[in-house]
Amino acid sequence: MVQKIVIIVSTAQIVSLLVGLIIVLLDKKVCLTEKCQQLVDTIKNQIDVKVNPCENFYDFACGKLLYRDESEKIEDLGISSQNEESEIRRMKILLAEAPKSDEPKTFQKVKTLYRLCREQKLNSQAARIRSLFGEVGGFPTLEGDSWDEESWSLIETIKKMRLKGFSTNVLFSLTYGFNPLELNQVSLYTLNPDVSKSYVFTSGCEDCKANFITQYVRIVASLNGDEDKAAADAEDLYPLTSGIVLICRKFPDIDRIKPLALKNQVKSISTLASNYSFFDWKEYIKIMLQMNSDPSDEFVVVVRNPRYLRELNSMLSNTPKRTLANYMIWMNLDIMYSFSANKRRRDTCFTLIENKLLFALQAMYVHTYYYDHIGDAKLVKQMFETIKRQAMSTISKADWMDSRVRQDSEAKVKAIDLYLGFTEELSDIKLLEKRFENLEVTNNFLDSILNVIKFRMDVMSRSVGKTADKKFWKIAGLQTEALYSAKSTFYNFEDNSLWVAPGVLQLPVFDEYWPESVNYGRVGYLIGHEFTHAFDASGREVDKDGKTGLWWDPLTSTRYSEKTQCFIKQYSNFTILNLVGELERMDGREYVDENIADGTGIKLAFEAYRAQADSNLLSETRLPGIDFTSEQIFFISMAHYGCNKYEEEKFSVMTCKLYSPYRYRVIGSLQNLPQFSEVFNCKSGSKMNPVNKCVMW
Repeated sequence: MVQKIVIIVSTAQIVSLLVGLIIVLLDKKVCLTEKCQQLVDTIKNQIDVKVNPCENFYDFACGKLLYRDESEKIEDLGISSQNEESEIRRMKILLAEAPKSDEPKTFQKVKTLYRLCREQKLNSQAARIRSLFGEVGGFPTLEGDSWDEESWSLIETIKKMRLKGFSTNVLFSLTYGFNPLELNQVSLYTLNPDVSKSYVFTSGCEDCKANFITQYVRIVASLNGDEDKAAADAEDLYPLTSGIVLICRKFPDIDRIKPLALKNQVKSISTLASNYSFFDWKEYIKIMLQMNSDPSDEFVVVVRNPRYLRELNSMLSNTPKRTLANYMIWMNLDIMYSFSANKRRRDTCFTLIENKLLFALQAMYVHTYYYDHIGDAKLVKQMFETIKRQAMSTISKADWMDSRVRQDSEAKVKAIDLYLGFTEELSDIKLLEKRFENLEVTNNFLDSILNVIKFRMDVMSRSVGKTADKKFWKIAGLQTEALYSAKSTFYNFEDNSLWVAPGVLQLPVFDEYWPESVNYGRVGYLIGHEFTHAFDASGREVDKDGKTGLWWDPLTSTRYSEKTQCFIKQYSNFTILNLVGELERMDGREYVDENIADGTGIKLAFEAYRAQADSNLLSETRLPGIDFTSEQIFFISMAHYGCNKYEEEKFSVMTCKLYSPYRYRVIGSLQNLPQFSEVFNCKSGSKMNPVNKCVMW
């Protein structure tokens, strides 16, 4: 007799079995797209498997790129620099296009100015330039004995230059920003002048003076001036010009991300007049802001360069009028000729647009390339929220912080807004056209550049004294940070926001279809780094509502300082090449806040990545032909973001250094992260897994 066995299976069980089968079939999927293959090639072309990752992870991850014997090319710059270079090249191509009648007038103006800069030379307008100089107080070098020294006045010259569009930011710069005493108020700022052309002035340079005189004589001669008189005036002008450059370098501006330091530099007009007497400050501010009446004695200015202004005050007290008059004209002339005389005018003219009309350039970029990144933006928002949750969780476990401080830190992080650069201020053409309607660009480069300078000063004069909201600070950010740069990820304490520029959201940095390990290792690390600045040594000076003041209790601040000493000691053991090619130890104090943010940022990104991976139904997409786990790929991707063949040899001569060399940003942060050593099985006591680690959060 045959017995029949009947198995009763419920519908729910069938569904569960089918889902499980599907997961098995789909799990461990491999990305075979062209973009994934390009990523694989990049990884293989940089990793040096002969290097032990537990001894030197940077050389392991970047070794093939660092030490290959090839001439310099864009691929050798590393991923982030390569991305920035390619985006700038794309922007230059966009600017070089002929203006189109159906595109916004603002875009037409920007393209026209770029074309004029590239095509027109100022020495063809010598008579016009001489005439303009006569209208703003005269150029003694050209006028010789006929120049009227007795009637010349610095403040009157500044007034005439302001009206004509010449730059008045040659003794010091004037701009605007938040009032440290009340963040929602817009105030004037003084800063050091732009000395970017000061490569001819270095301490102890034997040829600097001769080079300066040669440049001065050459430009004066192009205006039909007497070369012998020009040489004599250049000899006289050199001490003032080089002296200003040297005190700029000796006394840099107070960092804008140190609100408490700036709080002590909010000065009234009467205080400015008392401290720096080289001209009438009340009249100066009235001129620069185009005010109908004198500002009150209580009108405040934020002085970011007090030590510089003290030195300048001393220098000007001993400077003859003729020398000062030559300086005011020369600085404008030198800047203008730098655009029209440079052989690489494509580059210098792009710099002009970037420095003077960045907001309009940003709008062109977003309108041209925005729709390429819609999917990427969605993924970055998800990444942002995951890392935010991890940051809040990490803060909650910081037992060295006072409980109230922990709660306030969590609340501040929770309130952070994400900006991706795709803002209404850039995408709304009507708003854009309204903003630039008063900018006049003619068919003459000289007239147009003077109009641009005057336009920028007019924007400043309309902004000072306003009550600032989030929209105002968004616009301010769009005028200072390039969205097409893969390095433009930053935290803005004025409105408690975090920016991730669209330039980050593209190859070779990021792709929405890449494994999450890659995207979290690169962009996630950048986001985690910036989150840290909301509650670090600078972030503790401004609360979530933008109020300036130390909201940490004294004991928490003391503990933070004590923990900071570990990072200072760690990074002081790293060595860099100095100017003469010798190895010297780094000063661990110099970039300590950024070093702490690197270590915390990679920790936040990795824990957020793990949390995201654990929550996924399917396992992560794998890369073909790569014999590394997903978690190892995460750390490799973090290192690959900043691999650069030339950074270290150029580091000592860089004039504006905000971070440690990327080699030590990688090594230093990963040495302190136990999860890294766990993923790569690094033995305790190895170079990448030291017994003593520096941990802040």
